[in-house]
Amino acid sequence: MSTAKPVVFVLCLDQGQQWQDFFDKMYADQIDSLSSKYRIVRARKADAAKRYLANAQNKPIAIIITDPGAAQKSNSGVLDLVKAYVQKGGIAVFMANFSSFMRPDDMDKLWKEQWGLDWKMADYHRTELHLNRATPSLSPVNLDASYSQKAVHLKGVPSENALYLPSSQSRIQSFVFSPEPVDQDQTPAAFVKRGWGWLGYLGDVNNETGTQKVVMEICRFAAYQAGH
Repeated sequence: MSTAKPVVFVLCLDQGQQWQDFFDKMYADQIDSLSSKYRIVRARKADAAKRYLANAQNKPIAIIITDPGAAQKSNSGVLDLVKAYVQKGGIAVFMANFSSFMRPDDMDKLWKEQWGLDWKMADYHRTELHLNRATPSLSPVNLDASYSQKAVHLKGVPSENALYLPSSQSRIQSFVFSPEPVDQDQTPAAFVKRGWGWLGYLGDVNNETGTQKVVMEICRFAAYQAGH
């Protein structure tokens, strides 16, 4: 077992210092938690990301994609390397600002054409979500049984790949909209096997504490898979 801190590779490729500063501020707690257990390596430019991922000596336990930059056509070379990394056993998670700034058609195209998934962008609202005990691989001990989350949800995710799901009692939580029932088949958090590795999606837009625990659990699982 290695005693060195495992590496988590963070992609922040969307153009503009404003968005990168926004991520640093909003996700400071998450970055601090990750840094306590892992060495964070960040790429802000596509060329730097490609150099890092193409170097066989670099072995991150997980890749966190924080914005739509990696999905842009101009950065297709980066996405190809991320896909190859996952196919060989790595874990990649689309999260943070990704769901907020990704257009629906572009997200649907990403899942279908790049990952072979029938996932589609769905509703955007806050509601109470409950841990799906049927989800394999991630330990429920480290995750909240339920919590309120404002998120961009996905539809078309098989139940065994949904980390959290609404219940029949879940309602839209809003000061503006009426408390209507929500679609129980939609999830804000998905985790699916791709090749020898795993692909994750977290649509939370407010960096809730419960979602931070999901990120830490995914990284714990990734470190275990990598032999740390």
